[in-house]
Amino acid sequence: MLRRLMEGGAGVHRIRLRLAASAFLLLFVELALIRWLGANIVYLAYFSNFVLIGSFLGIGLGFLWASRSERSLFPLAPGVLAAFVVFVRVFDVSIEVGGSELIFFADQRPVGPPRWLLLTVVFVVVAVCIGCIADGVARLFGRLTPLDAYRWDLVGSIAGVAGFSVLSFLGAAPVAWGLLAGGLFLVLLHDRSHRGLVIRVAAVG
Repeated sequence: MLRRLMEGGAGVHRIRLRLAASAFLLLFVELALIRWLGANIVYLAYFSNFVLIGSFLGIGLGFLWASRSERSLFPLAPGVLAAFVVFVRVFDVSIEVGGSELIFFADQRPVGPPRWLLLTVVFVVVAVCIGCIADGVARLFGRLTPLDAYRWDLVGSIAGVAGFSVLSFLGAAPVAWGLLAGGLFLVLLHDRSHRGLVIRVAAVG
């Protein structure tokens, strides 16, 4: 009996740590996307809330999916994130600034897709990527009591914001953000068997 209680306690503690780590990853990736996309897609440098709204939508959809389907989307997150990074790096957008108040988005040469298509893809993929991570958080939520789950989610979320703030303060390059996110993906998915996972995580880094 005592052994069962100890094993049960160890199991709950493990779930708590995984929930905190997943919440850390969720907030860290969200902030990293807001910062990195704003630096690489000029339109988003002036409309950063665009990515934030997509993230909120993704979190809601991720929790909704977890409540209605037994298939986890979390293992798809590294691949979606890696493909998104490649997409943004391939399709660059130039900008021309004139005056102190007017901003002109230059279309002097055909680089990348049209603005409306690029912003649509960014919004959808951000929602999908964040949604996949949120799905993992939601499934861990359901394995704890509500107050316990909210407590550890809050701990992980605050740690994620603090972690990204520290890296930004230290001037860490985006590759450092990717390596940290990739490491967390590996830790959270180490007990799953998915071919190509290591390759996808490495691509994110």
